[in-house]
Amino acid sequence: MSSYPEESGGRRPYGDPPLSPVALEARRQLALDRLTEAFSRDAISMEAYETKVSAIQGARLPQEIEAAVANLPVLPPRPKSPEPAGRKGREASPALANAIDPRLRGEESVACIMGTRVLQGDFLSGDKIGVFTLMGTTKIDLTTTALPPGRLKIDTFCVMGDVKVIVPPGLPVKMSALPIMGNSHIDREVGRRIVRGEPYVEINGLALMGNLVVVASKD
Repeated sequence: MSSYPEESGGRRPYGDPPLSPVALEARRQLALDRLTEAFSRDAISMEAYETKVSAIQGARLPQEIEAAVANLPVLPPRPKSPEPAGRKGREASPALANAIDPRLRGEESVACIMGTRVLQGDFLSGDKIGVFTLMGTTKIDLTTTALPPGRLKIDTFCVMGDVKVIVPPGLPVKMSALPIMGNSHIDREVGRRIVRGEPYVEINGLALMGNLVVVASKD
């Protein structure tokens, strides 16, 4: 049975080979990431963002996904730090097992919509993370990634979903996220005392009918 609309007669309307479900979902996620990046940098309005998210989520063809992001404004590239050569030049924090990389500067955006997104390993490329979670689950595991010196800022916008941040022992957290018919809290095992010049995490944002929790690694 053809997966294309009946009005196309079952034929591929653009003449290109159909994408596998996995490839289609990968393209959908890339489009959502582009859209979230544009929204986080105030390049599009909330109304436009919501309209395009709905179009991308409902798309059945790759061309429909591309059409939803075709008119996004061209954004100037963010300043990038040189890629670190392995672990050279990284200094160990006296309070943490994590390596500290002073070259981690800039912001990255993460979107999760009706799915699950996990960030772990040495994934961090900047000192700011923008997180948008809609009816999904996002997990940010900081236990094995290199950390920037001083503050790592996480801005969250969680709607009817869950955001979980896992921190290694010795990494303090300051949180001022606002829960509205939701929940935001830091487990008591997580440190709160910020030491000048040492790494720490600052979490801001909104949990609307969702959950934002910070827990300490058990390892």
